[in-house]
Amino acid sequence: MSDSGFFGQGEDKNFEHDIKIKVGGVMVELTQTGKLRIMYGYTFLGAGGFGLGIIMNPDLIQSLLKMPDQDPVIFGITGAVYLAFGFLSIFGLISPIKFSPVLFLQLIYKSLWLAGVIAPMFLKGQFPFYAVLITIIFLTYIIGDLITLPFNYLFSKSNH
Repeated sequence: MSDSGFFGQGEDKNFEHDIKIKVGGVMVELTQTGKLRIMYGYTFLGAGGFGLGIIMNPDLIQSLLKMPDQDPVIFGITGAVYLAFGFLSIFGLISPIKFSPVLFLQLIYKSLWLAGVIAPMFLKGQFPFYAVLITIIFLTYIIGDLITLPFNYLFSKSNH
C-alpha cells in the first residue's frame, strides 16, 4: 500500500520488518511500525509529560530532580520543546513511518546533548548528580530510536 493523506494510512509495507520477543512466556511479533509506535508512546508520555510539568509547575520539577534554580525563560523553552515532541508523537502513533523524522530529531538532539554537554562535564569531574537520571533516560531514547528508526526511509531519495 502507498501512503495516502496527511496521516499516511496504509503506509508502505516495505517497512514491516518483524522481530520476535518473548513477553511473559508468550512470543510476540513486532513490526517496524509497531516498534515505532512504542517509541512514540514513550515520547508522548516521557517528553510530553516532562514538558507539561516544566510549563505547569517548574518548581516541582526542579525539586523532584534536585536541580538548581533554572532561568524561567530557558527552562520554559525546554518544556515547550518537550511538550511539542509529545504532541507530535500523537501523529506518529497514527502514522509511524511518515512522522519518523520526529524521532530522528529526538535522536540527534539527545545524542548532541550527551556528546556536547554531558561528556565534557563528566570528563572534567563536574557531572552533577541530578543529571544521572536524565542521562539514563536519554540513553533509553537514543537506543530505542536507533533500534526502531527506518533509516532507509529517512535517507531515501523519494519519500512518499
